[in-house]
Amino acid sequence: MTTFEIYPLGRDYPITVRGNKSKYFRDLNEGNYRVHVFEVVNLPNYTMRLLLKHATDRSASRFGWYAHSNGKFMDYNYRKTRRTGIRYIDINTYRRTL
Repeated sequence: MTTFEIYPLGRDYPITVRGNKSKYFRDLNEGNYRVHVFEVVNLPNYTMRLLLKHATDRSASRFGWYAHSNGKFMDYNYRKTRRTGIRYIDINTYRRTL
């Protein structure tokens, strides 16, 4: 498990996560469709607000809440579990089409 930064909203909005860095960047660069689950280590408040603002689907329940968005080259699903309080972000990478 490596700690690194991802940029689903662009270079100005980094998210520090913990997960498999090499597999994520390989799939992102090759355009492979994969779902990567990362534990969020550091998420600035302005980035979290932007994630929620650009979400196409969001919901909350007694188990936690989530925000989902379709991006240009990836989809993200940001969620927080109520029971443990751990925040996760699922990044779906897929092939780039022109």
